[in-house]
Formats: sequence, structure tokens, C-alpha cells
Amino acid sequence: MSSWEVPVHRVKAILLKEWAEAVRIKMVLFSVAFLPLFMTGFATYLVWQGRALPEEAQAALLNTSLLYFFILPVVIPLSIAAYSIVGEKEQGTLEPLLATPVRDWELFFGKALGPVIPGLVLSWGAFGLFLLAARVMLGKYPQGCFRSLGSFAFLPWLPSSRCSRCSSP
Repeated sequence: MSSWEVPVHRVKAILLKEWAEAVRIKMVLFSVAFLPLFMTGFATYLVWQGRALPEEAQAALLNTSLLYFFILPVVIPLSIAAYSIVGEKEQGTLEPLLATPVRDWELFFGKALGPVIPGLVLSWGAFGLFLLAARVMLGKYPQGCFRSLGSFAFLPWLPSSRCSRCSSP
């Protein structure tokens, strides 16, 4: 095996350890669960308030409420990652982890996937819940919501595509 092939079992072990620790800390669970529910509720409230407005005003409210869902994929992993590093340091497990036969990039990859996967899943779930609530309230899906869904689903990969396009000769 070359040095750049990803040994899935090592990364998976780190990933599962990260998730087990994140579930154990109540503050992480609260921040990860509360923020998507709050943002979804507030965005749904905006749509509810604008249900009697003309289509243009409803579209403006929808665009405003969609901004909340673009914040979630950033804030959720950030809160999980912050508690992950602090928890490792508090529990004294950071030094033994660094002494394991795991390469630095494997450790980084496992620790990076730990917060990103739940953040994306929770963000997409919150957006789906919002679309369902908007469908129930308005009797139809808001105009342009599936175009927004497409951009929302691929938002995490947008910066990497921009950077690769800028750095190519």
C-alpha cells in the first residue's frame, strides 16, 4: 500500500470515536439539535407570515429564510469540532492519540469527517423539514425551492471548485 492510499479502517475508527465522544457530551448534543430546529422554525415562521402576500413578496421571504440554511453546514461542524479538540485535551487523550501508529493526515481526515458528516446530514434534514412545512402551509412548494435545494446540496463543495479553478494555469 502506498503512503497516500486511505486505510479505511483507521479513519473509520477515528470517526466512530469522534461520534461516540460527541454523543456523550450533552452540550454538543444540545447545540447540534437546537440550532437546526430553531433555524427551521424561524424560517417556517417567515413563510407562514408571508402566505397571504403576493408571489414576489413570498419569494423575497423565502430567499431570506434560505440564508439560515446556508449557515447550518458551517456552524454545526464548528461546534462539534471545537468540543472534540477541547474534550481530547480535557480528558488527556490527545497525547495517547498522537502516539498511536496513525499518520497525521489519517488523524486529520478522521477528525475532519467526524463533524462534517453530521453537520451536512442535519442541515439537509432541516431543509427537508422546512420544505415539508412550507408545502403544508402554502399548499404547494415555494417557487424556486428546488433550485435552492440544488445549490444547498452542493454548497460544501463550492469553495473547493472555486479554488481549483483559480489555481489552474
